[in-house]
Amino acid sequence: DSDDGWSPKFTIHDKQVSRGTDRLTTVEELDSEPADVFFHVDMYDSVLVAAFGGVTMNLDGSDELHVHPGILFIFCVPLVLLQFWVTFCTTFGMPAYWRSLDVSAEESMVISMKLLLIVVVQLTFFDNMLMTLRCFMFAINPTTWTDVKRIDPEDQRTGRSKLNVLHWSPFLAPFPIMALLTKVMMQYWVSVQSMSIIMASDNVKEAVFDALAISFIVELDIAMWNLVRTIMHLDSFENFTFQLWPMSRRARAMLSSPVARLVDFEVLHRGKGARRLENFIVHTVLFALYARITLVSFHAADSGILPASRDVCAMWSWYKDDFQTWEDTLKGYFVLELLEAFSCMSKFPWDIRKEISKMADPDLGGYCTEEFRPLSFQKAIELCKKHPRSMILFLVAFSALLLLPQLVYSTGALQEVIKNLDFAQQPDDVEEEGQADAAIEQSMLNARKIKHLSRVVSSHIVELNKRMRKFEKLTGITAGEVYPNESPPNGQANQPAIPSATLRPPDGTSTYVQVPTASPNVPSARKASQESLLGPQNGLRPVLSPSRSVVYFPSPRRF
Repeated sequence: DSDDGWSPKFTIHDKQVSRGTDRLTTVEELDSEPADVFFHVDMYDSVLVAAFGGVTMNLDGSDELHVHPGILFIFCVPLVLLQFWVTFCTTFGMPAYWRSLDVSAEESMVISMKLLLIVVVQLTFFDNMLMTLRCFMFAINPTTWTDVKRIDPEDQRTGRSKLNVLHWSPFLAPFPIMALLTKVMMQYWVSVQSMSIIMASDNVKEAVFDALAISFIVELDIAMWNLVRTIMHLDSFENFTFQLWPMSRRARAMLSSPVARLVDFEVLHRGKGARRLENFIVHTVLFALYARITLVSFHAADSGILPASRDVCAMWSWYKDDFQTWEDTLKGYFVLELLEAFSCMSKFPWDIRKEISKMADPDLGGYCTEEFRPLSFQKAIELCKKHPRSMILFLVAFSALLLLPQLVYSTGALQEVIKNLDFAQQPDDVEEEGQADAAIEQSMLNARKIKHLSRVVSSHIVELNKRMRKFEKLTGITAGEVYPNESPPNGQANQPAIPSATLRPPDGTSTYVQVPTASPNVPSARKASQESLLGPQNGLRPVLSPSRSVVYFPSPRRF
């Protein structure tokens, strides 16, 4: 059985009965192969790791219990509400404008420092955003749930459980997908709102402390995980690694998954290009997100209006069902539902709709006009035309940092360049390395064959011992004492002492007699001479049993 207790990793032997005979079936033996998926130790990522059996509850002694991802997802719901509400309340009461149109030299220096802090904050968010998008792409890939090792629902040990259905992919995949999607949305929300928090600061010192507070909001998922881990007695999953199933198990999982069969493309499988494709898509999405964040910052710097003020005006229009595009519709329903959910859970004595209308509605003294409309595609084109040098610099820098390395990596051009630049490697060296690699692979294959052969031989030996004991019971043989000084029968002298055993004929026609048996320490020639000494006695012929005892049976009659 496997060393992890629930997934096939090494060769196992199943004893199957076919037509009354025992048959030994050998399952393919494959070493563990990593899936090269990395994650952070936080509340959201714990749902993904739990879906593949990586989060366990520490029980008494050495026992442990695998935690279902649905249980951990329950703790992600209040975390999302908390992060959204803290960010919303921080930016809700800010003024509409963050700078005047005519700025002095000192104010220009403060604005430059604020913009620099915005860049620093976005760089601190980059690693977290990149890791989250990678995990999200890994979770939505259908072949992930057929290739990567997890708690096997087809295993005999889990099959006996009444909750075995919870280990099937339709009951696992939705939870990590929803958890990682909400994590991506919250990180993007905090990234956009961080610009308003820093821009609304009165001085550089206050802007620095605001930047630290923003990082605290992002790291609430780590604090939430530490809390859940403590109260539920969970083990840390920082050393967990995603591993691939053997090819035979992947094939069975593919046949049983109707969704994976529809998109069974080779490039989606791990080890066949899935990681490169996922990385390219992730960095493309990152390029689009940071391009929009850059345009929002340019829009705020150009107009002097805080992005948070535009968000308040957008919420006010959403409450009036004034949706301009499909993006506004999707984002509007999501944000309004979060606001309503938290306002219902909290006991605040004020109405969120009334407060938004008071700040946004011009009839009530609000500041929302057409100038406060959110950034649109046409406005983005106008900003690119107004600041061509800055936008071209952004496109070149982000393309060089994000898209170009992933394009080279995904096409395999980097490996070819390294091979071409490695002039020290001669053809003879390449051939020797290939032969060495082939020898190593062959030796590993031979080791697996020897290991498998030893298990097969040991199983046959155990089965043979069972049959020998069964034969002894049927023949009625009982072990007797050995008399080393007893002389051989038929008056033979000068022979070594032969041990004897108490025998009983199977038909029960005679009484017990002492007959010599072959000693295990006697050579084969001497053993043959000893067997020749055992002639027929009372019309019975001697038969040597597997336990080195002699049994007499009636001789066949001749006509």
